[in-house]
Amino acid sequence: MLDASFAASSASRLVAAVPAWMQHRPSLAVPEPAPEIPAASSSAPLAGTVLPLSSEEIAPDGLPASGMRCTRSGEGFDCGSCRTDGDCPAGQGCVANRETRRFECMASECEEDVHCFPGSVCRAVTTGATGTVVRRCVPEGVRREGESCDSLPVSSTGACREGLRCVQQVCSAPCALDGSAACPSGYVCTDSLDGPGCFPDCQKLGCPNGQHCERIRDNQYQCLVDSEGDCRDTPCPEGERCNMRMSRGRAVFWCARVCNPVLPRTCPAGNVCGMGSPTVSTCFRQCEPLDDKACGPGWSCSTVTEDMSVFGCSPELEP
Repeated sequence: MLDASFAASSASRLVAAVPAWMQHRPSLAVPEPAPEIPAASSSAPLAGTVLPLSSEEIAPDGLPASGMRCTRSGEGFDCGSCRTDGDCPAGQGCVANRETRRFECMASECEEDVHCFPGSVCRAVTTGATGTVVRRCVPEGVRREGESCDSLPVSSTGACREGLRCVQQVCSAPCALDGSAACPSGYVCTDSLDGPGCFPDCQKLGCPNGQHCERIRDNQYQCLVDSEGDCRDTPCPEGERCNMRMSRGRAVFWCARVCNPVLPRTCPAGNVCGMGSPTVSTCFRQCEPLDDKACGPGWSCSTVTEDMSVFGCSPELEP
C-alpha cells in the first residue's frame, strides 16, 4: 500500500502540477475491496474544521483515503495500467481511480456538474502538466467556502461542496476573469483547474482562529494551520532553490540543490535528481521506500519522479 496524495509543489495556478508521490505505508497482503452556489463573503473565511492529512484519513474500507494498491516492480512500483499520461492513448490521462485504488487510463466524461448524476460533481482528476486535463464525475465534497481542500479529488472529506472551486487549495466561490462576475473586496479572482474562484487575501481579511497568514511565494500569502522551514525569508545558498510542499493547510519549505535530470552526476553522491517543482528539478537524498526509517525523523521516502522509479527523502508535513 502506497500513499498517493497530491501535495502541491507549487503555489501557482497549477497547484498540483506534478504529483508529489508515494509516502510508503507498509501493508502486506491487503485484500481487494468489493467492487445552491454560495456567494463569496466579504469577511474572513469561516474557521471550519482542520483536515487530517490524506495519509491519515481512513476510508470506509479501513485503508488510508489516498492509498493505492501497488507491488514492487523492478526499480519502481506497479500501481496499475499506467504510470504517466504518456502511457495512455491520445485524449486520455493516467488517473488515480479511488474506487479500485489503481492508476488507470481514462478519458473525460463531463465538462460541468450538470453532466453528472445528483450527488456527484465534475472535477479535474489530472493536472494536464504532461497531457490532457481529464475531468470525471466524483462525489460532492463537504468543505465550505474558505476551508482547505484537495486540488485533485482524494475523498469527499477533502473536496468542496457543489458550486465551489478549489483554488490554491482553498474552497472559493466562482468568478469570471473578465470581470463579468466579480469578487467582493478582499478577494482576488484566481484561475484553477476547475475554473476561476474568489481567493481570499489573508493580508486584508485575516485568518480563522488557529491559522496564520503566511507568505508562500514572493508576494503570495495564504492562511495555514502550520508551516515549517525558513528559506522563504532566508535565501538558499547559491545553486539551490527553496522547495515547497503543501497540503490541507500545511506547508513545509526546504533548500535543495538545482539539478538537470537529463545530465549525469548533477547531484552529489548518494543523491538523486527529482521534481523540486513543476518546472525545476532538485537533488534529494536517495532512499529505500520499503525502509520506514530510511530518511530519519521528520522525513519520509517518496517518489520524486513522475514514473515512480526514483525515491528521495522529503520533509514530512505536520499531522
